[in-house]
Amino acid sequence: MVYFRYRNMKKALVFLLVFIMGGYVNAQSTEKNVEDEMVFEKEWSIGGLFHTKGWGLDFTKIKYKNARKKIVWQVGINEIKGPGEKKSQSLYNSTDIQFKGFFFGKQNRFYSVEALYGRQHTIANKGRKGGVEIAWTYKGGIALGLAKPYYVLVYNEGDFIDVKYDGTNDDIFLNQYAVVAGSDFSKGFNEIKFYPGVVGRIGLIFDWASHQEFVKSLEFGFQNHIFYKRVPIMVPEQNRFWHPNLYIKLNLGRRN
Repeated sequence: MVYFRYRNMKKALVFLLVFIMGGYVNAQSTEKNVEDEMVFEKEWSIGGLFHTKGWGLDFTKIKYKNARKKIVWQVGINEIKGPGEKKSQSLYNSTDIQFKGFFFGKQNRFYSVEALYGRQHTIANKGRKGGVEIAWTYKGGIALGLAKPYYVLVYNEGDFIDVKYDGTNDDIFLNQYAVVAGSDFSKGFNEIKFYPGVVGRIGLIFDWASHQEFVKSLEFGFQNHIFYKRVPIMVPEQNRFWHPNLYIKLNLGRRN
């Protein structure tokens, strides 16, 4: 009699465990299916980024392949600063007059205009629960470097003149006493030189509105610009043809 009751209890316990596990698995499967439902088909966003060599702006369009895989198109512009670049204040400032600061030893301002194509893959999708969706993204494309001569204001023979680096005036660009101030930004636009190249970017995206109409996300990652030859950004430093950096980017936009 006791053995019969024990067998029945054992069967009941096994049945209960199977029932609970079956319900749990079904709930997990249902939850995953809900998370993997494709709510939107496309999105766009405007991003502002700061990186270890400057700043950038970009525009991104995304097409959803499914809830976890997306195709990415992006166009943007990045400022790339030279090694050791920092702004100096004029030694000729006084209480009566304040001159514009300048970048000591700078030869060219350098910008990269770029177009990229890539993919984005969701690795943790909790956005519908009020959490954060995490995705990783990789992109690559073409870049066009724009080198605009950097002018400084100097005092010469009783007059102020704007000068750029020409390879023979190191005594001006590497002598802080020779420079009075930085020239207007408008100087040098008609002297821009072009440097074709490529760009690659890989990063992690933290999206706290992945199931909402508005795009609000932070992106952290690594990018590298490679040009066909060395870019003369600074006078005293060894300029490079490749420019790796780390970045952080805020994306704002819409989904539909």
